[in-house]
Amino acid sequence: MPPADPPDLDRLKELTTISFHRVGATIPLPDLIAGAREARPQFIGELYRRYHHSVTQFLFGLSPDGAEDLAQEVFLQLPVALARYEDRGQFDAWLKRVAFNVYRTRRRAADRRREADLDDHVAPPPADAMGAVTREDLWSHAMAGMPERLREVWVLHREGYEAKDIAELIGISAGAAATRLTRAREYLAGTLPGLT
Repeated sequence: MPPADPPDLDRLKELTTISFHRVGATIPLPDLIAGAREARPQFIGELYRRYHHSVTQFLFGLSPDGAEDLAQEVFLQLPVALARYEDRGQFDAWLKRVAFNVYRTRRRAADRRREADLDDHVAPPPADAMGAVTREDLWSHAMAGMPERLREVWVLHREGYEAKDIAELIGISAGAAATRLTRAREYLAGTLPGLT
C-alpha cells in the first residue's frame, strides 16, 4: 500500500496568508467556526493562526518527529471535522481531540505498512553520552524513547484528561488506561530520576 499523501503545505500557507488579509484577530470564535465549516479559506487560516502552536505542542508529545506534519493535516481536515463540532466546551480541547484522532489514524496506517514487528521500546542512550543538555532536552529524549502506548496516555494525562476519558479516546478500559499511566510514570522515574 503506498504511503499516505503528505499534507498540501502550499495550500495551508495560502490559507494562512489569506486570513491575514481578510479576517482579523478580533473576529469572534463562533463566527470563525461558522466560516471554517463552510470551508472558507480565510476563516480556516485564522483558526490556524490562533491554534497552530498549541496543537503542534500537543502532537509533539505524541510524535516528536511528525508533529508539524500532523498539525497541518489537522487544519486541512478542519472543515470536515467541524461538521461534528458541538459548542459544549473549549474549542482548544476539542481541537486537540481531533489532533489525537489524526495522529491515531496516521499511526494505524503506518502500522499496517510495517513489514515486520518492531520492538515497541527504543532505549535512550545514556545521559552522559548526550553532552550538555537542558531539562527540556532530557524530557524530550525520554518521551521519544517511551513506548508509544505509554506515551499516548502520558501526553493525554498531562493535557488534563482523567483515566476514564483517556480510555474512551484510545479505545481501552479505564483500568488499562490507569495501568499504562502508572507504567509511564515508572518509565519516566527510571529514565529521569529526580526530574519526575
